[in-house]
Amino acid sequence: MEGFVVKISILRDLCVGTAACLDLAPETYELDGEGKAVMSNKFDLSKATEEQKQKALEGAKACPTKAIIVTDDDGKQIWPES
Repeated sequence: MEGFVVKISILRDLCVGTAACLDLAPETYELDGEGKAVMSNKFDLSKATEEQKQKALEGAKACPTKAIIVTDDDGKQIWPES
């Protein structure tokens, strides 16, 4: 069973700008001026509901290059699976 999502990191070098994350979680992710995924300024993970966190995780899982790293409350990487 996965823990609670507490940290999301985007590996810019791996992002190819497909926007798959944005399609599933538009309140979490956006593309910057270079077409790379970044966290939306409107999204505050510390105040997110469990539903919003689940959407953020789904967006991460949609990334074809696995450029989005999700960590749980125990510091364990939950996506991509290791």
